[in-house]
Amino acid sequence: MYDGCILLNFLQACEDLGSRGFIMVKGYCVASGGMLLATGVSLLEPAIAAARSPLAPPVPPPATALIATTPLPWTGFTASQKAALTALDIPVVIPNYVPAQFRVTQVNTNLCKPGTPQRGACREGSSYTLVYQNPQKACVIVSAIAGGVGGGAAEFEWRTRSPRFGEVLILFGQPTGANQAPPPAKLRQPQPNLGSFPARLADNGRSPYYSVTTGDSDYYRQTYRCGKNTSITPLDLEKIIQSLYVVK
Repeated sequence: MYDGCILLNFLQACEDLGSRGFIMVKGYCVASGGMLLATGVSLLEPAIAAARSPLAPPVPPPATALIATTPLPWTGFTASQKAALTALDIPVVIPNYVPAQFRVTQVNTNLCKPGTPQRGACREGSSYTLVYQNPQKACVIVSAIAGGVGGGAAEFEWRTRSPRFGEVLILFGQPTGANQAPPPAKLRQPQPNLGSFPARLADNGRSPYYSVTTGDSDYYRQTYRCGKNTSITPLDLEKIIQSLYVVK
């Protein structure tokens, strides 16, 4: 039923609508595209019919909407990489989105079994690092660490939200400690030292701390052979963070 429609004899109404692209099928008044219009009410105003037509363009989501993702488990991972990650005793979080041409190039895991002395690589507990690279060797690095989180000094600080982590800080620029709000234009441009401050899962206060970085600092260049970030913007990093989901 449509509010404001004029009640008419149903058969006559469908005949009247026939000239406007509607037909009667098994007692229902149906648009030529297959959309049910009414069972006893007809004579829609053309503007209403056009607005409800299957051919009408969808309304775009608001600009601030979070990324809606349909997880594609383990896309891009080898069987051995998947096995190493699922063997960990911590929740494994991976992105459902990375920019075009970025592929998994390294998966490093560190399993600290119960009773393992808390020293060296197991001082804080199990951890892992996922390295994605494009042909220019730029990196997107997803890390999970059990503790030892510090720092957070940056030139710019931008807050966003994630379905898995709640509020997340995105930091970039020189490590001045100013942590000032960035001009909007900088969010659309590649930035140096771009990364998220480590955060725990919102529904698990005992989870590791997870972060995403472009890996263009000296440490990442030396450890993972990462090149300079020339393509990923803070808005791109936000999209990656919002796509993160738990696979185990």
